[in-house]
Amino acid sequence: MIDVLTSAVTGFEKPHPAMYAAALTRTRGGRVWMAGDNPDADVAGARAAGIPALLVRDRPGDDLLAAARLILGG
Repeated sequence: MIDVLTSAVTGFEKPHPAMYAAALTRTRGGRVWMAGDNPDADVAGARAAGIPALLVRDRPGDDLLAAARLILGG
């Protein structure tokens, strides 16, 4: 199952630690990844919470499909 959390769902903006805690709680020990385009709010915030993170941007040369495969385990 893939679940997407937003600040509207959690009530916290990234990089607030509660945003990432909500993701960990919601998965009940399952796999959690953060994929985002902001190195501070998305990547550093997630990594500080112990969540693996990928910096992805929609630019020529970025391999978004490879990032999706890594996250999905395929």
